Amino acid sequence: MKYTHAHVLLIAGLLLPYLLPAQHNYEFNNQGAAIYISSGATVYVWGDVYMEDATALLSNSGEIEVQGNMYSDNLFQQRGTGTVRLENSDVNVNQRQFIEGSYAVRGGQSAVGVDDGSFYHLQLANSQGVVHLAGSGNVADVRGSVNFDPAVAVGNPPQNRIITHDTTALPANGSGYNAIFGMMNTSAITSSLNTYYVNNTVSANGNSSTVDAGYIQGKLRVAIGPMGGDYPFVLGLEPGGTTDARGLQYSRLNFPINTYDVVTGYFEEGSSNAVPGTVFECPGDYQLLYFGGITHGEWMFSDRTGTGAGSYSLSVWPQDGSLSPQTMWLITQDDTVRGTDDDCGGSAIGLSRSGFNGFEGPSAFGVAGLDFVLEDSPDEVPAATLTPEYLSLHMYPSPFDSKGLTMSLTGPLPAYLHIEVFDLLGRKVWEGHPEAVPELHLPGQAFPPGLLSFRIHTGNEVFYWRGLRE
Repeated sequence: MKYTHAHVLLIAGLLLPYLLPAQHNYEFNNQGAAIYISSGATVYVWGDVYMEDATALLSNSGEIEVQGNMYSDNLFQQRGTGTVRLENSDVNVNQRQFIEGSYAVRGGQSAVGVDDGSFYHLQLANSQGVVHLAGSGNVADVRGSVNFDPAVAVGNPPQNRIITHDTTALPANGSGYNAIFGMMNTSAITSSLNTYYVNNTVSANGNSSTVDAGYIQGKLRVAIGPMGGDYPFVLGLEPGGTTDARGLQYSRLNFPINTYDVVTGYFEEGSSNAVPGTVFECPGDYQLLYFGGITHGEWMFSDRTGTGAGSYSLSVWPQDGSLSPQTMWLITQDDTVRGTDDDCGGSAIGLSRSGFNGFEGPSAFGVAGLDFVLEDSPDEVPAATLTPEYLSLHMYPSPFDSKGLTMSLTGPLPAYLHIEVFDLLGRKVWEGHPEAVPELHLPGQAFPPGLLSFRIHTGNEVFYWRGLRE
């Protein structure tokens, strides 16, 4: 049904008189009309929706259920506080649906209600569990909420996921996705993510490698209110194996009073955040020896204007199957340690760091692991106590060469040791289970040149030592 340059009031309606097997032959085509949907009304579209022309207006205070796809130009306007639901329970079953064009706030916060084709509430009930944003440069925004699994949907479809890319082969990294989904509600999260990301799948434990729905795969932009607060990024990549840095990669930015506009985020697998050799006091003395960006990835953020300012903190819950265990963790920004001293944690899951300011188009945030730095004796890692009933360990020399190094053990010995050796990039280069003897020799030929981190498991304790293999 085509509307051109008219004012149309829809109280309730069905844009086809009976169910048809056709896929996209029957459209709701607005080419310049002002169309109003009253509160309490539901309009069913058993085909595709087209919104085009500078005079095209969709003022939706009710509900529209769309069984096909949605298209628009970058001129039409959308207003109202109603709901659009993508649900293919009648036709187009077993097909993914997509949104193409500019159902978006065309600019930053100042464009809301001015040059604005965005949805208010968007519900996703596709029978395949996937809704794509198709077309290079496509942006689809919501000003209210997005519901990944609406209970009102017919046929109990699976929990949905938004993919910000065409239905063709998907990019390996977030930077390659050609569209953006936006949350243009500037209100901060005060209690539950379900306020704006309804029926999401955030995993508080961090490992979301099996998550296949309930988040934005690709790119997500979020409008930041001037008074600040918590702003979550429910985003990630295509789910993969438990050792892949894929699936949901939840993170959260917290702002005080600020001048940021709209922050866009995505996740980049295998993005290096190496900053070797830096010493910190977290609390005590540590040295960066493991860089999770290489094996895991980084969160990339940029502000739309590039001129926003204000300090902020970042918390991350990485899909952690690919991260090597470390003594202490901190968050890096742009391959540098910035932010607040002593802002470290014992786990990468739920790790936070404060005192950041600004985004550098985009800024890359990764997790880095630290081990002890011993100021008085860098060759030795003592036990928790040096009384005779506890085991102590001493390794020497450093640097060492092909002749190897010696491990001296004092105290009650376990039957065997479990030794792991990592290079500067966090890659495991050697592993062994030698018998525990008072003096153990490790051949130098077993280790590659460079700074190495040793982790020695005794069964009850874990010792750490760093040495330089020449």
